[in-house]
Amino acid sequence: MLVRLPFILASAAAPLSAGFAIGFPLTAYLERNPKFRAIIAPGLGLAVFGAIATSAFSAVPLRGPLVVVLVAALAIAARWRAQKPPEPLFVTAGDVQLSWILAAVLLCLAPALAVAPQRYGAGVGLANVIYDHAKVPIIDEIVNNGLPPHNPFFSEAHSPNLLTYYYVWYAIAACASAVTGATGWESEIALTGVTALVSILTIGWLAVARSGNFVAAWWALALLSIGALRKTVVYVSGPWIDGWLSREHGLETWIYQAAWVPQHLLSATFALLGVLLTVRLLSVSSEQPRVGVVLGAVVATAYGCSTWVGGIGLLAVLPLAALLCAYDICAERRLARVVQGLTLAVAIALLSAAVLLYQQFALVGKTHLIAVWMFPVFAESSSIANFLGYWSVLLLLDFGPLSPPCWRRNCFTVSSSTTISGGGSYSSLLWR
Repeated sequence: MLVRLPFILASAAAPLSAGFAIGFPLTAYLERNPKFRAIIAPGLGLAVFGAIATSAFSAVPLRGPLVVVLVAALAIAARWRAQKPPEPLFVTAGDVQLSWILAAVLLCLAPALAVAPQRYGAGVGLANVIYDHAKVPIIDEIVNNGLPPHNPFFSEAHSPNLLTYYYVWYAIAACASAVTGATGWESEIALTGVTALVSILTIGWLAVARSGNFVAAWWALALLSIGALRKTVVYVSGPWIDGWLSREHGLETWIYQAAWVPQHLLSATFALLGVLLTVRLLSVSSEQPRVGVVLGAVVATAYGCSTWVGGIGLLAVLPLAALLCAYDICAERRLARVVQGLTLAVAIALLSAAVLLYQQFALVGKTHLIAVWMFPVFAESSSIANFLGYWSVLLLLDFGPLSPPCWRRNCFTVSSSTTISGGGSYSSLLWR
């Protein structure tokens, strides 16, 4: 059997439990209602755990008992950091509906099942999203040989062969695998589902906190489950629209991103929590240093899961949040405390992400780190047409009216003789 359900379930329970133990005390900075704190605790806890664990296990061997010890130490530290009830960012009234929790769990199963193999007679079928999950060997490489990981796909003589990639998501999966004994593929399936779940819970909580009505959480759940209109339009219109549009990968909705690029989705969830913690640090006049410590760990993990989302994205957003709060900070004379909190946040972020930063900055001067180009919306058009098409055509097709998501199950087939055949076209990822 390719994957074992008990090991998948155990590999999902491990990060959720660890995240809850670490994150629940720290959610007091964001929310006062304990029921809503409980649903965002796993995401915040994993955000604190990810980068710290990656750096810690670069110094000591990655073993299951040591993972448990680290989780316990971080949970104790988190409880100590939030001994007194701090002033939260939100005070959400009401209860969490259990039916919504159940619906969220069922929705998060869809991305996980898209990664899991399904038997068809003597063969095994995989959804077309599996191509980005070909990075599963990274998890096994971390479990077998520790951190920082070596490149499991390429080896060059007389080279350290270290993997230059944002691999913290895979490190979290490796920690779960070390604890449960699951294979890399099993922990990949599990963490894909966990990623979707913590993302849903965070977005649902924020929707209710901002609106004051739990109906907003149901609307958030509905919006997360929709697919891109483009696929429906192409299917209905026939090949002529498909040939008119560029073959470049467009902007995908949550349900597709959750299935094939969970590392970027988890980074986006952590980035959202990082923005909220930044607003908490800037706008509430208490405990800035403590919030700064948590913020630094969260930002480091967001960056470690995706340089694009948690690195470049946060660099663009966080200064804007500081600028919007600058007047109130100066008027209320809390500039010194804010600077102290931000300084601690930067220091903790650099320490937590030190190993990853060292590997990535080793590439400076050797290759182009960032490339900028006009996104091709149409097959053959000028830059001006693509610019106009991006705002008038692409966004409508990718984020237009609701369309049910679908994954083709016949895109990749592995037979009993382990031959692989591809039945679908390959598309590059927006956030690769």
